[in-house]
This record gives sequence, C-alpha cells and structure tokens, in this order.
Amino acid sequence: MWWRNLHNYPQTYPGATPGAGGFKSTYYVLSNGLDWTISPTLINQANFGIEGDAELFNPGNGFNYFQGQNQFVITPASLANSGPQIFTPVIPSFVLPLPRDNPVWTLWDNLSWTRGKHTVTFGGDLRISNSHELEINNPPTEYLGLSALDTTALATIGPANLPDINTTEPGDQDVVNAQALYATLVGRINYIAGSSWVNAITHQYQIEGEGTNWEKQTVGGIYFQDSWRKTAHLTLNYGLRWQFTGAVHNTNGLWTGPTLSDLYGPSTGLFQPGTLNGDLNPQVNLRPDPYGGDFKEPAPNFGFAWTPTFDHGFLQKFSGGDNLVIRGGFSLSRFDEGWLPVDGATLFGNPGGTQTESLYPGGSSPLPGAILGPPLTLATNPTSFTFPQPQSEFFETGASFSTVDPKIRPPYVEAWNFGIQRKLPGNTVFEMS
Repeated sequence: MWWRNLHNYPQTYPGATPGAGGFKSTYYVLSNGLDWTISPTLINQANFGIEGDAELFNPGNGFNYFQGQNQFVITPASLANSGPQIFTPVIPSFVLPLPRDNPVWTLWDNLSWTRGKHTVTFGGDLRISNSHELEINNPPTEYLGLSALDTTALATIGPANLPDINTTEPGDQDVVNAQALYATLVGRINYIAGSSWVNAITHQYQIEGEGTNWEKQTVGGIYFQDSWRKTAHLTLNYGLRWQFTGAVHNTNGLWTGPTLSDLYGPSTGLFQPGTLNGDLNPQVNLRPDPYGGDFKEPAPNFGFAWTPTFDHGFLQKFSGGDNLVIRGGFSLSRFDEGWLPVDGATLFGNPGGTQTESLYPGGSSPLPGAILGPPLTLATNPTSFTFPQPQSEFFETGASFSTVDPKIRPPYVEAWNFGIQRKLPGNTVFEMS
C-alpha cells in the first residue's frame, strides 16, 4: 500500500476561502496465492489479486464556492493587446473536488506437468477492470467587458469624456484599458458561456452536474505451452493462447455518439461532391456499448534451439563439436491499447454528455447592458438528455463528432526471430541474429 497527501495550496489574500492544487491518493494491492504439489511431476499454482488506486484532486473542498456568485464564474476583463486580467479571481479555476478510482481484479491458474521429455503448462487467467471518475465543470462564466454592440458604454468611457487620456498608442490601448477597468468595476457583462455535465443519477443537466462515468472491461484467456527436449541437441517450444477480449463499455448510460453511418452523414464517397448516398439526417445516439468484444483471438507460438554436430569436413570445423547453437521462433501476441482511445471517441469526443450554456449580445438578449447580480436566462443545447438527437442541432456550438467501428478488433504483433551463436576460444562468443 502506498499513500500520499499533498495539501491544497492556501490562498493568502484576504477573503479567500478555497485552496487548490491538492492531491490525495491511496494505492493498494491485495494478493493471495496457492501452490499445490499434486505429485512430484504435477504442480498447480493459483493466484487472486485486487488492485486499486483511489485518487482525489482538491481534497477537502466542497461544491458550494460559487453560490455567492449566483452559480457563475466571474472573469474580469483583460487589458489591451492580450494583456492580463484586471485582477485575479478570488476562486481558483480548478477548485472543485474530483475523485476517481480504478479497481482491478485478477485471477489466474497454472498447471505444470512434467512427463518424459515434455514439460507442459496449462492455464487460464481473468482480469476485470473498472473505472469510476467524477466528471464535473465549473458553472458558466460571466466574462466582463464591453462588446462592440455596447455603444453607450464605449462612448461614455472614451476620449470625449477622458480628455487627458493618451490616444497616440497603437490601437488606443489606454482607452481599451480604461474600458476594461470600468467594465470590471461596475460588473458589466460582455457575454456568458460554459457547459455542464448531466447528472449521472437523474440524467438531467444541471449546473455543476456530477456526471460520474462508470466503465468496465473483462479480458481473459486459456493457454498451453510445451517444452519438448526431443534429443540432447534439439529442444522444441510451442504453444497456443486463446484470448477473450471484452469491450470497454459504460455501465451507467452516459456515453453518446453517432453510429458509423451517422458519422459519414449524407455523403459517403471520397471526392464525389453532390452524391448524397448516405444518411440525410445523421443523429447522435446514446451508445454505452459502441462496439462488441472479440472472443476469437488465437495466439500461437513456436521456437526451437538446435545444437548440430558434424563428424568431419568444413561443417565439423564450423560447429566446433557442440559449440554451435541455432535458434529460431515465431509468436503472435494480442495486446490491449487501453481505454483512452475509446474514451476519446465516446464520452469526451461527442456532444450530449454536457450541455452548453450561453448568452451573447444582440437580438432580444439583455446584453449588452446587463451587470452582475440579476438572474439571467441562458440559451442551452441540448435542452434535455434524450436521444437520438439530430447532429444539426449541435452545429452552432461547434461540436465535433467521433465514433467507434462496431467491428473493431484488438491489434496483434507478429514476432519472428532467427539466430546463430558460436563459442570461440578465450571465453568469447560470436552471435548473429
């Protein structure tokens, strides 16, 4: 077990209550094994283990820091030429607690049998992996400042009313700085934007929604391996593993995304403009199981080690009696790429898990002119966690779309090797492979 606790960095200015930057973790491993000598030539080994890595960012913090700001983040206006903000916000940007855990259970059993010139191994293994992580965003952000449509405020805080202000700087940066200071001091809102996760229990979008993401995968296999000392000069090693790889999937119904057909949309052909042979109204669907597992994954291997002997001639001199060894082999190995590619093409690569909230100046909007304090009604997209939803509903938000091929299969690696080893005088070995 390994435990560590890095405390939040305290804020030192007056009135600051939350800290940030802390991290607390507890890593543990529990393992139990059993070795059973059934007979002098038959041994069974079994093992069961549990591993966990509970982690918590911003330990000790709560979820109520923004209540005094009407559940908004307040971002001061910035100085001219992409300068810094007028002041640093009292509440740090990353302040909410974020817990996660990745418990893994493993079980394997291995039976070794020695019979004559054979040493045979049979066995199987099973791994069940889980992931529990809280997904949560800060509330929407009220960006202070003056928009181009805020003509009244721009004229008020302008050269006409500030006769001594410097107007010779490029871009009137002193005027821009004065307007940024004014907007920040009076709390004049330029625009509002943000996004909130869906609540994993109620399946409703809400400010600071706790979208706890639950994932699971089961992987296992059975195998046998034989080491056969056929002669004193030749040994053969061969075996087969049959892998079963379950799909990474979401167990609490949060993953969204298009199908492959939805992702292609109306046009499926390359360099065929105007050919609309696909789905004319592509959708975003609820897809907690975007692809299937692969349970037909043979992984064979074969190898040999040969010490040839020759009685006369060039080959006898070349081999030096029993000083020459020739080795070769082939193996096919299946491997798991991990969960990040799947997460990137599901939960984090599609709209639906979060709802965008926004309010921009213009039209019937109360902006420009609104100041901090009075409640404002934001535009939301999507309005509810119901599926399917047309992809066209998300174009205005600049959403991107990703998917997983439902027939995707785990990758594999083929390895081939061949080598010659020759013992030379003087405790020297020459090897070529």
